[in-house]
Amino acid sequence: MHDYSKYPKDSLLAQLIMDVYATEDSITILYDRPFTEELLGLEFDANSGELYFDFTPGRLRFGVPLKDEICDVLEQQDKITLIHMDIPSHKAISGMEVPLTVVT
Repeated sequence: MHDYSKYPKDSLLAQLIMDVYATEDSITILYDRPFTEELLGLEFDANSGELYFDFTPGRLRFGVPLKDEICDVLEQQDKITLIHMDIPSHKAISGMEVPLTVVT
């Protein structure tokens, strides 16, 4: 069970379940609820390992620094795939690619 209270209140992990997956050349994020605002893009801070989501009204951070293996792949990307999942059935509801800015 996802414990929303263990994450910072101003983070996405305090609001929904998200999992980040990396392959050699791509990043995919699965999430369990639709976003309430339009997602414009993501920004990755390579120094802190933090990932930020830029929505129309403002920015939210992911909630935890990402693992080094994921950071290494993120630094080479210019977009990320996000897939809204129905967790119980393991089926995709919708997907999108969004631009990624890497700050070093």
